Amino acid sequence: MLLFSFRGCAAPLILSLAPLLLSCNDTAGTLHLSIVTAPNSDLMARASQIRLTLSDPKTVRVVDKQGGGFALDLDLTVAAQRATLRIEALDAASQVLAWGETPPLVLGPITADLAVFIAPAQTFATAPVAFASARSQMGVAGLSFGVLFVGGVDASGSARDDVTIYNAFTHAFQIGKSLPQPRVGPTVAANGTKYAYIVGGDDPAHAPAVSGWLYDTGVAPNGAYFDLSATLPAPLGQLALPLAATGTNRFVLSGPMAGVLDGATLRETAIAPAIGVPAQGATVISASVNAYFVGDRGAASAIVKVDAAGLASELPDIPSLHRTGHAVVARGADLLIVGGGATANLASSIVKVDTATMTATSFDAVLSPPRRGAAVALADGGRWLVVAGGTDATDSGPGTVLQTADVFDAATMMRVATVPLAHARTAASATTLANGQILLAGGVDATGAPIAELELFTPTER
Repeated sequence: MLLFSFRGCAAPLILSLAPLLLSCNDTAGTLHLSIVTAPNSDLMARASQIRLTLSDPKTVRVVDKQGGGFALDLDLTVAAQRATLRIEALDAASQVLAWGETPPLVLGPITADLAVFIAPAQTFATAPVAFASARSQMGVAGLSFGVLFVGGVDASGSARDDVTIYNAFTHAFQIGKSLPQPRVGPTVAANGTKYAYIVGGDDPAHAPAVSGWLYDTGVAPNGAYFDLSATLPAPLGQLALPLAATGTNRFVLSGPMAGVLDGATLRETAIAPAIGVPAQGATVISASVNAYFVGDRGAASAIVKVDAAGLASELPDIPSLHRTGHAVVARGADLLIVGGGATANLASSIVKVDTATMTATSFDAVLSPPRRGAAVALADGGRWLVVAGGTDATDSGPGTVLQTADVFDAATMMRVATVPLAHARTAASATTLANGQILLAGGVDATGAPIAELELFTPTER
């Protein structure tokens, strides 16, 4: 346990379902910082020293192991500045064995327990917590302080009403209020506020759901729901990330009646002109101020753009995107289309689409092996593209569920590593945490059983 004392003006520190707001005063605060590793890891046994780096005010301390552990008491005067705390485990030769850091936080007179998960760079390691009931087909959304997991289906095939948050400041679970109704495969969106929108998916009878909810995480003790079924058409499709710049409260709904949801009024207006967007099989992504649907519509790819005014346009066909089972992530104004394939063939390429010019660049023969159903996310502020798990199945056979992840330089699409996963899994989710790590969760194994364990990818140090 490492102990920090801070004196200065307090500011928000997100450690619960909603931001914890403190007033400004001159009292002292203490942060208790724990170091956590993968279960059964021997990293701390092999570490001879711990190096702690506080980003602002720039402070570096090296602590020797004493009595089988590490302890540090650091007293600082701060002025409510944003900072991160980095932990590096060093061996006897002062080489870095593993590292990790907190998400950005605002220092001040606040008392809280924090944890930093450390692991070797460019590796996946089992997270320190696992779902009490293994489930797949969850709704997933990134929050400013972690990842929200909603619903899903368990090993018996039953729909779940579980709501769980992985907190990136503590690397522990917080349990949210159960859904009003179990839901399989809902779409969940959040935009940095205390609200999350839950729509679509299947009901307990595995029929298209006809209701959705606004989830207010700020209502004690574990949130509250507001029914959206009176204001939104049903069944609902997928939900995009915020339509305009970060912090807005407008989202795009897919489906035959695609529209824009105003999160303040909870009403939807149709996109214009009316363009049908498949509720299933379409990948929804936002880049810059626009939302894009990248799916497969028969022999031609379907790319639909919706701008901040709710105006829609169908973009020119790109033959290299004629695929299914792919994933899409946004990196700046670029869309990165990863994996998947067409009919009997899997694509080993990654296609980068410049949304300003709608030109496509194909990086061929980079996935090893080609895969569909992979979990894809960007680590360390978009520096690394991580493609985890999936299957090498084609139309001619079930294929193999993969237990590897490819790591690419996201600027050049050069593969820099292929690393093992703790579990072979497909149809999982990958979400970037605010500290630059990636949280891998859910999915199923080779038998089709859901996986309870989560995994964390730790990138190289900056």
